[in-house]
Formats: sequence, C-alpha cells, structure tokens
Amino acid sequence: MKLHDQWENLPAAHRTRFLNTRIAATDQWPAHELPGWQQPWQPLRPLILTEDAASALGHLAARMIHLAVDACLRRARTAGDLYDLLRYPRELPLLDRDRPLDHAELTACARPDILLSEGTPRFLELNISTAVAATRAVDVLAAAYHDLWDGPHLIPPPSVIEARSAHLAATLPHPDDGPPRLLIPTWTAGGRLPGLDGEAALRAYLRPSADSATRAGLRVIQASLSELRTDHTAVLYAGTDRVDAMLCPFLSDEVSDDNGGLAATARAQRAGTVRLFQSDATSLLSAKAVLAWIHQDIDLLDPADRQLVRDHLPFTLHLPRHHSAAERRAPLAHAAQARERLVLKPSCGHGGHGVVFGRDLSPTQWLRILHEELEHDDVVLQELVDADTLRMPFFSPGQDRVHHEDVAFVLSPYLIGGRSTGLLVRHDAPTRTTNGAAGSTLNPINMANSAFCNTAMLLRPPHAAPTATP
Repeated sequence: MKLHDQWENLPAAHRTRFLNTRIAATDQWPAHELPGWQQPWQPLRPLILTEDAASALGHLAARMIHLAVDACLRRARTAGDLYDLLRYPRELPLLDRDRPLDHAELTACARPDILLSEGTPRFLELNISTAVAATRAVDVLAAAYHDLWDGPHLIPPPSVIEARSAHLAATLPHPDDGPPRLLIPTWTAGGRLPGLDGEAALRAYLRPSADSATRAGLRVIQASLSELRTDHTAVLYAGTDRVDAMLCPFLSDEVSDDNGGLAATARAQRAGTVRLFQSDATSLLSAKAVLAWIHQDIDLLDPADRQLVRDHLPFTLHLPRHHSAAERRAPLAHAAQARERLVLKPSCGHGGHGVVFGRDLSPTQWLRILHEELEHDDVVLQELVDADTLRMPFFSPGQDRVHHEDVAFVLSPYLIGGRSTGLLVRHDAPTRTTNGAAGSTLNPINMANSAFCNTAMLLRPPHAAPTATP
C-alpha cells in the first residue's frame, strides 16, 4: 500500500487560483480553531489523497487497532488488569477496574499517528481515546479548503463530529422516556488547550459538537463537571438534569477543580447508570507497550496480519523498569548496537514528551539516558522511520510573500466506530528542521512543539461513485 500527495496532479490553473484565493482569505482564515496557528508562516493548502487511498488507510488503521485490542486481551481480562500490567504511571479517575475489556467499546474512537516512508504508512502510536486533539479543527479546515476550491473532484473527508454524533445516536441505549440525554461537559485543565482555559471558552468551542448531537436526535446537556452529582441509586445528574451518557473529550487525570464531579461520574459508571464515550480504559490502549506486544505475538497471527505488522508497524521493543539486569542485557545490547536506527519513548507518554532520537546522541549519552529513564519509567525502543516530506507553500502575512519548503509531516486518520472520517495532518513551519528524511532533532512533530495543524482533502476520480468507508 502506497500513499502519495496528489497536489501536483490537480489542474495547474485551479491550483493557482486556489492559492491566490487562500492568500486573499488570510485575515478571515479560521485561526481561532487551531492551536499554534498564529505563527509567522501559514500553510496554504491541504495534503491531497485519492479517495481510494484514504479508504484503504482507514481499513488498515482499523485492522491495526483490532490487533492491538487482541494483544491486550491475551494479557488482561479487565481494565484494572491492563492498568496494572502496564504499570500505568498516572491515576485515572474514570477507570472502572472491574469492567471487562471489550472490542467495540475500546475501538469506538481512535486517531493513530502515521508516518509515510516511500509512501508506505508506518504506525507510530494508536491514540485510542476521545481526548485526542484537533477534532473540531479538522472539520473546520476541511470545510474552509473546500469552499476555496473551484475545480472538480476535490471533496472533504466525512466530518469527525458528525460521524461521532451518528455513532452515539446509533449505539447508546434509549431510556423509556425518549432519546438518550448526552452531557457535553466543560472542565478546568490548565494549559492543555491553548486559548481554552476558561469553561466559557470551552463551552463555545464545544458548541458544534452539541449542535451536531442534537441534529442526530440526542438530548444534549451542557454543564460543568463541577455540577455533577449522583442520587441514592447512583444515577448521574447535572443540576436537575439526568445524564444517560457523557462525551469525554478530556484526560481525566488532568482535570482540576471538579468539585467531586469525576467521583460522581465514576460511581455512576460502576453502577451502570451512565455510558461514557469513551472511558479511561481506552487511554491504556494508547500505551506504546501495546505495539511491542503486537510484535511479540506475531507468530500467533494469521499470515495476512503478520505481513501487515511487518509492513506497517515499526519494530517496537518494550523495556519494563522492573526487569532484572539479566533480563535487560539483550535489549540494552540491541539498543547500543542499533542506536542510530532507534527512538526511545515512554511506554505511556503522550504529546511527544520524553521522545529521544538515538542518532542525535553519542553512544555514551544514549545509554546514559536509557538507564536514567528505566530508573523511573517503562520505555519502548522503536525503529526509526525514514519519513517522507511534503512540499508545502507557506504565506507570511507580515512579509507578504510565499515560501515553498519540504517539511516532515504526521498523518492521523480519525476512526469512529471503525469507519474513517477526517484526517489530521501535522507538519512543521519552514523555519524548523525536524525528524524525517532530511535529518532529525530532539523535537517530534507535535503541536506542543510548534507544528502546524492541517488536514487532507480527497481526490475523487471522474465519474467515480463514493468509496465505501471501512
């Protein structure tokens, strides 16, 4: 399977008009949706994939996530079993330890991170959670780009928010008195969402999600987590409104000042009176140790899945911190020998924190950092991917000029209920060298490291019917 940017295959006249119109729209561009967008340079176009390629990527991602859940189920029966096995380093207030692991529940929402290497998708992590960033931005960007395009055959991917609402409407149990009551909460979490630290700003940001869920037939409640309580039967209420289900677009361990709201939600979840989309159990599957487990189990897979893993999942080796010196000997020897082709990552990290590229360090520094990390954390060693780059035009409003540069990028398809929807693309500004074919740095491609949030558009062949999503 090969994926390549199709921008140059679009008609030249349409591309020129598109870029000129995009530059003219700079002052009205939806920058308020995009953390970090207010930079000296702005990307002028999306990544372009064929509709067939995007559909095939969705099928591939869904299968990889299925294999990840299988790997967990071979080792753990409940969410608590998996939490303990991973030695998860943070408390998860909404983790129901006794809840059995379930394929459908654990894969309801995901956004894997993928590099392309000579066009081949290579999965870096799986991000199985509703707390992944940029959900709204992807929809807004795709619609904005589509409005600028005056040619044929270029379409936006399906909306992530609309697909999520449809999935909830189809899968949530209906109470006797009508459609499910869905809480879309606000909360306090300092710094994770730039510009959205206040609950009023969060409510406005989440308004499209509320409107979409209402259109899908759900009864929507918007309230702060600090307003939640349970009655004597462990039914969850937001003020006087009963809550049947709750969207969880947050990391529960980062919530503060909730006034007992998370504890009330946990009580209702354990009693089975509220459904969470998604529970904290999904965060566990994002651990990079799970990728190592897939490799450990490769001989248990059927031939097609074995080939899929070899082709699309960089070799990943789990190093638990509790292993003895004898158990560490072979992995550390491999780490020393293959330093320039390895990346060190926390097993349960996110946001690019703690990622170290072996090629950026001397042999001595590399082994010292590896030993230091193993003193307090489980880590993985992952095969370095020689990443493709994207030729991107950037516009500098302050300088009123266009600059073209090849930048490394990460492609992240959203899957809702196993079906592919929008696509997040993150890439660097033209002023920063990044990990990829052109070199590396200690900073991965992440919005926390000033990477741009962008998206992809789909190229539909003339006279082709819409491609079915997985």
